[in-house]
Amino acid sequence: MNAKMSVTCYRSKILSNGEAPLMVKITKDGKRSLKSLGISLNPKYWDFERDKPKNNCPNRTHILSIITNALQKYQTIQLDMELKNEDYTASAILTDTSTNNKHVTVEDFLSLHIQQLRENGKVGNSYAYSLNDVATPF
Repeated sequence: MNAKMSVTCYRSKILSNGEAPLMVKITKDGKRSLKSLGISLNPKYWDFERDKPKNNCPNRTHILSIITNALQKYQTIQLDMELKNEDYTASAILTDTSTNNKHVTVEDFLSLHIQQLRENGKVGNSYAYSLNDVATPF
């Protein structure tokens, strides 16, 4: 069963400035997970029936852009999980951290850093990261 994703104004938690946070809500197999978008909105500017900002909302286009980008991000993660035939939950979509990190050894990292320093004309600083004890300027 696919997960259902939406963004909602979480009006049960009113912030000190009188606004409510916007949350991504993912529901799968009867379980719900929420994650904040990092923005808040006065609940009077939110259409709770359609789960989108009202037409008179200030910064409406910016808020819609943030919502679209967030939903697209989580839908992409869900699609990747489905393509890999992984069994996933609603919270797994929100906490997915597969950012294609490249595993690098310390020696390779230091060699690359030394090379970048030398290309930027910071030859003296590159000696601090040198793996050899040959060219220490001390």
